[in-house]
This record gives sequence, structure tokens and C-alpha cells, in this order.
Amino acid sequence: MRLTVGQAIVRFLEVQLVESNGALFGGALAILGHGNVGGPGQALLAESGRFEVIQGRDEQGMVHLAAG
Repeated sequence: MRLTVGQAIVRFLEVQLVESNGALFGGALAILGHGNVGGPGQALLAESGRFEVIQGRDEQGMVHLAAG
């Protein structure tokens, strides 16, 4: 199987889960639209049915979300 680097990163992130109060969950926070994330952004779009991505607007908002 041949994968791009973006696809390999997303596949790796899919199996990274966090346990909280006995529940397992996973996903990613992302700010898409920059030129250097074209490959991973396309891979995230392709895996959108199996991998949850929350698109942030700025870094400070994402930090507040992660801390909460």
C-alpha cells in the first residue's frame, strides 16, 4: 500500500485515543488553509467519515477548547 506523508500522518492519528472517565475518544484540532498543510488537509478530508476534525479559527481559541 502506498500512502502520501499526509495520509500516513492521518492514519497514525486515527489510532491515537484518549481515555476520559472510561470513554475513549480521538480527533484533531486544525487550522486549515495554509499552503504548508495542503497534503494533510486533503488526507483529513478523505478520512472525514472516520476521523473527527474540529476546525479552529485561531490558536488561542483552540487552546481554550483543549483546556476545557
